[in-house]
Amino acid sequence: MVVITRNRPSILKSCRAHLQAQTLPPLEVIVVDSSDRVVPDNDLHFAFPRGRAQMPRARNFGIGKARGEVVAFLDDDCLADPTWLEELARGYGDGIAGVGGRITDPRWSYDPERKIGDVDAAGRVQANFFGGGEQTVMTLPGGNMSFRRDWLLKVGGFDPGYVASNHREEHDLCLRVGRAGGRLVYRPQANVVHLNARVLLGELKPYQEFYYRYSFARNEAYFTVKHFASRIQAWRRLLTEDARQWARELRESLSLMVLMCGPVILASKLIGIAQGLRALRRRAEDHFEH
Repeated sequence: MVVITRNRPSILKSCRAHLQAQTLPPLEVIVVDSSDRVVPDNDLHFAFPRGRAQMPRARNFGIGKARGEVVAFLDDDCLADPTWLEELARGYGDGIAGVGGRITDPRWSYDPERKIGDVDAAGRVQANFFGGGEQTVMTLPGGNMSFRRDWLLKVGGFDPGYVASNHREEHDLCLRVGRAGGRLVYRPQANVVHLNARVLLGELKPYQEFYYRYSFARNEAYFTVKHFASRIQAWRRLLTEDARQWARELRESLSLMVLMCGPVILASKLIGIAQGLRALRRRAEDHFEH
């Protein structure tokens, strides 16, 4: 299994302690560490400076080091239940390419009226990985997912075209697995507790507001164009939805910061659209560094 991390030694320690308590011990725990100062503590703890703001590249590096038939991915700020790996393993049957599990976070709750792990025709992702029952899904949660290694290799791994926050990188990979014929299963019995380290460790600074708004809008546009460029409803959503949301936010807050975010969102959308169109022209996808 692969854990990617950056500048979170205390939280990483807790994450690894929970992995050591698994009822089904992992074959290996590969830590891909892009911290400013890396002190590897075993042969499977790798310094990977190119992973800074590049979760896809760090995940691909971990895949390259993995020896198991199935590669599980756990965020460093997720604490796995003792039966987590065992429950993921139980989800694998014939034709199953990947299995993901439940995310427990006090900020989010399961909505029985919404689908789980769905992406609609406009490219709108619906997560809802907070409850429900076992089922086939289109996409899995990035902080709690696993795939057969041969499927990861078949689709070319994670796309490093997702930058900064890397928003949507896991959904991109899941759609490619699904379109290649792989079936994905959501299994809520495989539960992890999300600590939300960005808030817990005070990683989010006020001056980063523009950075995150840029990366989310840019990556959303990249994802939508890359996978749904032929859908008129996707373009309609892409060009109007964020603008309407920004206008509502501005009207409710009357904030200068929010006002200044308008041009940032517009510019990031245009950049994402351009890069999404370029990804479409590339067609073949092999994102591993050979």
